[in-house]
Amino acid sequence: MVLAIDLFRTDKGGDPDLIRKSQENRYKNPRAVDEVIDLDNQWRKARSEHDKLNRSKNLCSKAIAKKMKV
Repeated sequence: MVLAIDLFRTDKGGDPDLIRKSQENRYKNPRAVDEVIDLDNQWRKARSEHDKLNRSKNLCSKAIAKKMKV
């Protein structure tokens, strides 16, 4: 069963402790929850950096286009 990533994110109303408890009840490794949270945090940081670089690229492209029109 696939879980929505928002269930792991406390800032989105998720409850990782509930997922850990569910893992324990099914005799699964509850540390997998922490691993998912860590990987999600890495992804969110990388995505944020990507968006920041993309904004910079767009600003440069607009500036170049503006100078070419002159």
